[in-house]
Amino acid sequence: MFETPKTGVEAYYAHFPVHTCFPVMQELTNTGQNLPSEAPKPPLSFDLTWLRQEFAASPEDICAVVLGSEAMNPTLRPSNIVLVDLRKSGHAFEEGLHLLRYGDGMAVRRLQRGPDGSVALSCDNPAYETLHLTAEEFVEKVEIIGRVIWFGRKP
Repeated sequence: MFETPKTGVEAYYAHFPVHTCFPVMQELTNTGQNLPSEAPKPPLSFDLTWLRQEFAASPEDICAVVLGSEAMNPTLRPSNIVLVDLRKSGHAFEEGLHLLRYGDGMAVRRLQRGPDGSVALSCDNPAYETLHLTAEEFVEKVEIIGRVIWFGRKP
């Protein structure tokens, strides 16, 4: 999932392959053990100290994913890269952006819990409709892979 060299200056960095969030790439699981094999080279590198201080995370807890949809525009755009905290999986969640498996693919959506336990899966792009699910439908149909903790983009 990531590669951390053990010697020299490189020992201070975690190197993540960047996986794609397109419908054909559906192997990401909530354990992070079955990541898609396609990854551009070179990997994205992050300072280990920064990862630990900012997110209280080890490289094993995180994956990097490149987005392929306009659904979260303007917050996130196609080709943006997100870091996903794989420890934040399951159906108990903090409101915010999450990488989900829903239907035939993966997507980043904003999750918000209603007072009745229902869950809204929304997009920041107004051209996309918000999906409202009962608590039961959410548990049956949606898998939270992890919470988005960082994103980067090209200018």
